[in-house]
Amino acid sequence: MSLLVEYSDSESDVDSESEQAACPKKMKFSEKTDKHPDPKRQQLPLPDSIVKLFDKEEKHEDDSSKHGGRIRTFSHEKGNWATLVYIPYEADNHLTDMVEELLLCLRPLEFNMMEEFHMSLSRTVTIRHHWIQSLVDSLQSKVSLLSSFPCEMTKLKFYVNDEKTRSFLAIEVASITKTLSKYVQVVDTCFKEFKLQTYYKNPSFHISLAWCVGDVISKISKEKTEELEKIWNTTCEENPELKYFYARKVNCKTGNRVFSFDVTDT
Repeated sequence: MSLLVEYSDSESDVDSESEQAACPKKMKFSEKTDKHPDPKRQQLPLPDSIVKLFDKEEKHEDDSSKHGGRIRTFSHEKGNWATLVYIPYEADNHLTDMVEELLLCLRPLEFNMMEEFHMSLSRTVTIRHHWIQSLVDSLQSKVSLLSSFPCEMTKLKFYVNDEKTRSFLAIEVASITKTLSKYVQVVDTCFKEFKLQTYYKNPSFHISLAWCVGDVISKISKEKTEELEKIWNTTCEENPELKYFYARKVNCKTGNRVFSFDVTDT
């Protein structure tokens, strides 16, 4: 009875008045129970389906053994998506054959060929899922105003990530028309709109060929480096076109999704 009275409906008010006049003792009993509620009646158990909605989420734990020993550079958080902006590079058989030869030369260090090749224009950052489309729209509108340009792969070089958890064998890339810095400025502008970390101030542009767990640079001797350079030089002499490629698009990878933006052909 008391629950029905709480509704601000005219018919309910009228019905309650009629019941009170016809059966005043019943209303007094209802009022008494409202003032002294029975704990057993108030603490009814919730259905399991409702309880599960409020269960605490299990903490996500990465198993590096499932990723070739790679360690996540930032902790997993639901709703955050790892995001990277880069220029894709389509490798041919000449390049992949050379990489395999380089890996043999680097043994016993366990370097692994990259699953795909690209030249980064940003750091790997995390962005909330609901901001992804806005970031993609911003990148698309600005990247479309950029022009395609030629690049030259110059020499082999080793890199280590900021966390010192992985080492990379890469090819350093030079922008023949000095356009790479303009690309980075555009990406940085988009990132600033979402308060994301911008790229390095003086970046060393490169295409990573292979990676290895940990910081192993000190384990690579001068003699080994010279052998690697010889392989690179020989490959370029036999395939001079391998050193050059055109940047015609920019990709944004967020999670497992890749958005591709065409630039203006020149």
